[in-house]
Amino acid sequence: MPTLHHPLSAPFVQQGSFEVSEQPGHEPGAYLDFLQALIRQGYEFIFFHELDPRKDGNVILRHDVDFDTKAALQMAEMETMMGVRSTYFFLLGSKMYNLLNPIDAANVKAIRDMGHDVSLHFDATIYSDIHEGLQHEITIFKSCFQKDVRIISFHRPDNGTMVRHDRQLLGVENTYQSKYFRDIKYMSDSTGAWRYGHPFDTDEFKQRRNLQLLIHPIWWMYAGTESVAKLESYLGAQVSELRREVARNCIPFRQKLHIVEAT
Repeated sequence: MPTLHHPLSAPFVQQGSFEVSEQPGHEPGAYLDFLQALIRQGYEFIFFHELDPRKDGNVILRHDVDFDTKAALQMAEMETMMGVRSTYFFLLGSKMYNLLNPIDAANVKAIRDMGHDVSLHFDATIYSDIHEGLQHEITIFKSCFQKDVRIISFHRPDNGTMVRHDRQLLGVENTYQSKYFRDIKYMSDSTGAWRYGHPFDTDEFKQRRNLQLLIHPIWWMYAGTESVAKLESYLGAQVSELRREVARNCIPFRQKLHIVEAT
């Protein structure tokens, strides 16, 4: 049973049909609906370095990829189909995916080649020296994807992290600097719910003022009516793939699976 919504099968929203919900991605096609509502409002999709505080009508669409590069790729395909540009941030130290794995690496490269920006989702907590750790990850990321790292997104930052790093690190910007996080409206679907209310309910959206929107692919691309169900759907797919991988690498396990499936 497929767990990911296929981008080309999702219906486009009609004028005025988008329903505001506290639960992002609550039905198939919701992400296309979401994008089209932003487009109808007249927003231009820009990258972080293109932000001009003197001009309104821009949205920085950001994706922190915590779980699955395949879901990120499907989201990127939807955006490309709609003429939308966004920025995807990927973890190097994740237990959920591996950017040195050929499949995950190919997904990131495909997103890059569509014209989206790709960069580091940096977990500062795993390093005793944040500058040394960041330099290490920048070197690996650039080597893998032939992409300069101009901006990073901190993974699960606390308020202290945001305050301490309202500046560049090693000449690299981050998404929580004031000009991106406080000077314009920031909204996030972290934990699978809109943490600061739905973007379309805000005065900033209604007045077409600049926005930074953090969208996590896991909440929109996987089936389920709420966040725990989506994660269960994701975990089911991951367990199935892990079993297949173990079978490919271990003859007794592969033979045992064959016996079980035949009975």
